[in-house]
Amino acid sequence: MSRTGPWHTPLDGIYHDNSDCGTGRGLKQRIEGSGGKRLCAECGKLDRAEESLHRVQWWDGRRAIGQ
Repeated sequence: MSRTGPWHTPLDGIYHDNSDCGTGRGLKQRIEGSGGKRLCAECGKLDRAEESLHRVQWWDGRRAIGQ
């Protein structure tokens, strides 16, 4: 999973920020930035999964060093 800088296309009402998003990957015309649009639901789901994974890895790392 790879969260990146946001991009959008002028034809959609959403922006993307995750390179694993199938919808975002398929865009032919990409404009940098969010364009004031709402986040793609698929990107949001991928972002939350990535954040959750990082929290688990951080916690496991702390437990491994005895903190």
